[in-house]
Amino acid sequence: MSSTYSGNGTSPTSLGYTPIAISSSTNATPIVVTTGSAHGFSPGDTVVVENHAVNTNANGRWVVLATPTGTTFSLAGSTGNGVGGATGYVIDYNVGPAITIPSDGDDFKAGAFNPAYQALEDHAPFLYERVGAYRLYTINRTAHSDAIDQGTVGTVSVPNTLTWTTIATFAYQWSFARNINIYNTDVLLVQASAFLVVGTGSNVNAIALGAAFNGGSQTLVSGSAKGIYQVSTQLTVNLSATLYASDFTASQSNSMVLSFMGYNAGVSSQTFTVENPYHVNVYHYRAN
Repeated sequence: MSSTYSGNGTSPTSLGYTPIAISSSTNATPIVVTTGSAHGFSPGDTVVVENHAVNTNANGRWVVLATPTGTTFSLAGSTGNGVGGATGYVIDYNVGPAITIPSDGDDFKAGAFNPAYQALEDHAPFLYERVGAYRLYTINRTAHSDAIDQGTVGTVSVPNTLTWTTIATFAYQWSFARNINIYNTDVLLVQASAFLVVGTGSNVNAIALGAAFNGGSQTLVSGSAKGIYQVSTQLTVNLSATLYASDFTASQSNSMVLSFMGYNAGVSSQTFTVENPYHVNVYHYRAN
């Protein structure tokens, strides 16, 4: 009778790209992962583990080793660096729909069709990961408001100390139901716009994007600053910058907060106010 082939072993197409919560992982070689519900994996399946804490060596793309049980599986070639708890997800790496291939006894002989079908399916995961140096991992509208009501998002008195001061912050979150996970090799393109009001006075001011990882302090995103030299400034600012995660963190990050930052080179403190409408969008790229 006919059989189903998915292109990376016999991973279940019914699960698709749905994240499966991880209950625990072992500090062993190889790492054994336990899930909160049945995963359906088979030996040779390709899976991705994301956002697993403590035993962070489990994060990444793996092949399922040996014969998994209903809620446990091992990661081929892995070595633990701690006992992991109930954090993170595992995702079946079946990137395309499974196909039905004929077997002996069907209308067409399996030997005439199976190799061609399998070759086409095997290319799908490879091409998904390997086209280009980076792939677009996700697009996220971190914060936005289209209201034209001058509602204040953040207002701060920026001293003339020639330092960057945070005006308003926005937590970067996934647009679907799993936690953020940023690796030090990731690149994020940040695009932001806002209505900015700066206090009166002849000053050389500037606005820029800031970022903070894992609860750290806001730090200027290099290349995002835009100068302002006006009296009683009221204007719409558009900022865009490439944020290299390696500039902010040496390893995996579980949280990031973006911000608008103000700079005052004048003779006295100036009030910076970010008002509606404002938008902050993130294009998250991951290295192949």
